[in-house]
Amino acid sequence: MTERPNALLYLIDALKFDVVADIAAMRVLTPALARVAERGITRRVVANAQSTQFVLPSLFSQTYPLDYGGYNNGIRERPASFVECLQRAGYETHLVGTCNQMGISLSYDRGFDTVHSAVDYRHLIRYRIEKTLQYEISLIDQGEQTEAEAIGKIATDMRLLLETVISVDGQTDKSMWPRRLRKLNDRIVAACPGELEILEKSPESILRKLRTMPSSLIWRSLGLTKIGRLQRLHWRIRESLNWRTREFFLTVGFPLFPLGYIQTLTADTTKGLKSIVAGAKKPWFVHTHFMDAHDCRSLSRPFRSLYRLKFLPRWLRAKRANLTPRKFLYDAALMDVDQQFE
Repeated sequence: MTERPNALLYLIDALKFDVVADIAAMRVLTPALARVAERGITRRVVANAQSTQFVLPSLFSQTYPLDYGGYNNGIRERPASFVECLQRAGYETHLVGTCNQMGISLSYDRGFDTVHSAVDYRHLIRYRIEKTLQYEISLIDQGEQTEAEAIGKIATDMRLLLETVISVDGQTDKSMWPRRLRKLNDRIVAACPGELEILEKSPESILRKLRTMPSSLIWRSLGLTKIGRLQRLHWRIRESLNWRTREFFLTVGFPLFPLGYIQTLTADTTKGLKSIVAGAKKPWFVHTHFMDAHDCRSLSRPFRSLYRLKFLPRWLRAKRANLTPRKFLYDAALMDVDQQFE
């Protein structure tokens, strides 16, 4: 019987085709990725949508974004994930990712033996509220459903989200997380049981919370039944300062700006990824999804941004040789990712 090969799917979010179309340029800018490309094939692939949120359901299930209830629920209603097929075939399957869009409670963990998602739980909660739960509230306002019907749907979704956060957090290798992310996520996980208790005893209070508090602040209120006015004001001021800072950087056209979530880089996960592969006891499949190129303008990790200046001389030589039409910030992020392959 032929031994089954191991497999590593390395997904670099926002990777442009012109990066991999010119092998000569890759040898200069991203030599490790060039070696991978030279041993394989390069093809232009056209996605069926323009956003990660829309593409991921198709990537995992080979279905269209609007099939099976649409993309808002990830692949929760999809018949199968390709990872489940590999698992049934006897593969040891692992997910290592830094993409918030993969979300918790969207069932992208289907078929994975272990899930190591280095994502900001604040963002997941806010995103779920804005994209799904606020829609249920709008149906009340439009007279298309009763409060009782909306509360039932909201409670179900919130319960799934909170329970999955607790479950995934319990099996994740947190050594892949930046220290700030670990501290923040641990705080949210500790508050989830209290919020679940509120859901059981008084689900209508969750609806009131969603109606009266911005989605970006809900994570602060987890497990709390009473929130003082001064506390609420303090939260609003802090969030306003964060939001206005980001808007200022974007308005003045500064090339870097702080993100609305804690950024995790490929470099943070390299040690943990190597540990997974070294400890595998049977043929393995590792699915990775990294956001370095997508978040190349981030100022959230200033020391890493300064570290990438080491790539500037090489990039300038490539620029003078007409090997890249791209900005330094984007190419430097890719060069940083490439360094993790060496």
